Amino acid sequence: MPPRNSSFCLEGRSISCNKVTQNQNTNLRYHTIAKPSRGRFDDVARALSSPRHWEGNFLTAARAEYATEMQRIHDHLKQREWPLAVLVLPTREAAEAFYVRATGASNSTARQHLEAPDLPVVQAREILGDIGTTFFDLTPIIGQIPSEEAVFHFDGHLTPNSNERIADAAMARFPISCDAGTGRVARSPS
Repeated sequence: MPPRNSSFCLEGRSISCNKVTQNQNTNLRYHTIAKPSRGRFDDVARALSSPRHWEGNFLTAARAEYATEMQRIHDHLKQREWPLAVLVLPTREAAEAFYVRATGASNSTARQHLEAPDLPVVQAREILGDIGTTFFDLTPIIGQIPSEEAVFHFDGHLTPNSNERIADAAMARFPISCDAGTGRVARSPS
C-alpha cells in the first residue's frame, strides 16, 4: 500500500498529502491549483437533487447518454466474457445525507435545502439495474465518515482516507485473480 503521507511536484508546485485525522483543521495540509466558485458547486448540487431538473432537457439527455455508454461497455465486455463491476460513487451531498441519517449527527456542512441529495445515485443504480450490470453503491462506505473528512472542501475530490476505504470495500466485495497463463482476470472463488 502506498504511504498516506507523500509529496510530489506538479508544474513546479510542491504538493503535500497528509493522513486525514479527526482534527483536519490542524493536521491536513492541501494544495490549491484553482479556486472554484462555491456558488457553482451549490447550483450543480441543487440541480442534481431536484426531480424537476431530471425531467428537463439537459439531465434527460445526460441520463440517456450515460445509459447508452454503460450499455455499450456492458455489451463489449460481455461479448468477450470479461467481468464487469461498476462502482457507483455518490455525490458529496448524497454521502453527507447518508452520514446524517446513519449517525443522527447534526452536520453543519450538509446542504439541508436539497430536495433529494441521493437522486444522482438513484439514477445510476436504476440504469445499471436495467442493463443487468453488477454494481456496488459506495454511498454507505463514504457515508460512514463526516463530509469534511471524506472530501476536500475546496474541490470535492475524495481524501486519501476515502480512497482507502473504497479500495478495501471494493476488494472485499469483488475479489479478483489473474490467470498467469492467459492474463485473464476473473473473480476469485468465494
